[in-house]
Amino acid sequence: MIYFPMMYQLQGHLVLICGGATHAYEKIIRLQPFGANIQVIAASISDQIKACKELSICERSFLETDLDKHPVFVIAAEEERENIRIASLCRSHHIPVNVVDMPQYCDFIFPSMYTSEQLCVAVSTGGASPSTAILLKERIASSLPVHLDDILLWLAAIRPEIKEAMPDAYKAVMRCLAAAAMKQDRPLSKAELDALISNK
Repeated sequence: MIYFPMMYQLQGHLVLICGGATHAYEKIIRLQPFGANIQVIAASISDQIKACKELSICERSFLETDLDKHPVFVIAAEEERENIRIASLCRSHHIPVNVVDMPQYCDFIFPSMYTSEQLCVAVSTGGASPSTAILLKERIASSLPVHLDDILLWLAAIRPEIKEAMPDAYKAVMRCLAAAAMKQDRPLSKAELDALISNK
């Protein structure tokens, strides 16, 4: 199955992770940089998870009423029977669920991700070969400019001015500026910027 790639603003939104062991910990580590409000629910929760900062922890079994908090999605990372129960409850409430290592019960999956402060690149094979997704992510990451975050911040800063000055050619100009900056691996100087714009 091919999954639709969608970037979602998780900052401050509730995510429930139903599990207290290694798989749950891995999902916590992947989600925390995106600012989600993470609540972990499991009858037994590892010391490794308890040591994580900025988590809400409930050491008990998952209840259907936990879905009344309207999480944006739920991750089920317990034993098989419990995961199936949680997935069924989430579906009855129309809440997307990810069931670890049970793709047939997943509404969404976690791609292999490369992230920096300004960039997130996600690669997925739809579950066919996670190891290939990791290799592709590493290949993409190795091809990126070292100072890409600086370039992206610079492009964001000049975009309003370019859009106002050149509304008809705005997109083409921004692509040209992005290409030139990535080739130089740095934001362009004022003189370089003016020279490129004057040729458009």
